[in-house]
Amino acid sequence: GVHDPAPAGSTRALQARLSGFPARGPFLLDGLDIESLVREDLAQNLRESRYFNDLLFYAGASGLFRRLPVELFFLPYENMARDRMLLWAARDAAPQMKTIGYQHTGITPQHLNFRLGKAELASLPLPGAIVAMSEATKELLAGWGFPKRALAVGCALRQAASAPPRAPRPASRPPRLLVLLATSIAEAESLLSALHAAFADRPEAVSALVRAHPAMPRVAELVETRRLQPPFRNGTGQPIEDAWAWADAVVYASSTLGIESVHRGIPAIFFDLGGFLSVDPGFMLDALKWTVSDADGLRRAAAEIAALTPEQLQPAREAGRRFTERYLRPPSADSLAAFFQNDETQPIAR
Repeated sequence: GVHDPAPAGSTRALQARLSGFPARGPFLLDGLDIESLVREDLAQNLRESRYFNDLLFYAGASGLFRRLPVELFFLPYENMARDRMLLWAARDAAPQMKTIGYQHTGITPQHLNFRLGKAELASLPLPGAIVAMSEATKELLAGWGFPKRALAVGCALRQAASAPPRAPRPASRPPRLLVLLATSIAEAESLLSALHAAFADRPEAVSALVRAHPAMPRVAELVETRRLQPPFRNGTGQPIEDAWAWADAVVYASSTLGIESVHRGIPAIFFDLGGFLSVDPGFMLDALKWTVSDADGLRRAAAEIAALTPEQLQPAREAGRRFTERYLRPPSADSLAAFFQNDETQPIAR
């Protein structure tokens, strides 16, 4: 039968979990022996990382690829540790298999996983081809070190080709803010605190719907424990299309939905949390977008948006739409073809 390496791989993963990262001394700093500090830092890093699980991921994927006669393997691709484990498993267990990675979400300056040095190119496993969701993100990947010959332009699979027209907000109704919580507890705490500071004592100024990312259960739990009171309410679990139809503007700190909102003609307020590198997926967008960094800025931006007439908004909506169609290319027969190009038109690099 076919040899299954998974048990051996699992054993190696467990050994690594118990023994930690390999480290060789001497560990000297200005003549002082700091070995205990170095080893404790390595141990903490191991405890806080997914190193053990990633090794198990490689072992399981290796066994799967050896058992299944897969010719072409697609994977959502972010050059994260588990992506690399899958690609290493594919290379080692099924070297004849072709691999295509799909760059499927927004890219920000903080996404250092998408920045490759020359030495990394020589050692990291990469997909044979990488299909970017747009020409704009392809250019970013090429500029950040990915080999141009392996890059192709596909589309943003979840992007709507068109959005319904938006009715003007009735003057008698306060503006509605859709607050998008995406990546972490810290982000959610900061946005919720700013929202409360900006509007808790002005319940007549806005109505706010707070929506946690469906793949972030801890953030959803945080929103639930806050027991939001008017003018705020919890919209986690509500279909995003319904939330967009309700909203007059969105507030986001890192969610790609911020850009998708602009595509639908909804003004976006980017809340800058002050990181050294920007986490804004719309960092190249300057139309139909306001940038704030505190509660006062959030309150002013909401008031400015509420004061704009449809005629004043229209040029910004058109400019925002032009950007988003280049950044989030809508699906079409032509754009979908990039996922299925043959070897003559889409090189598969190893």
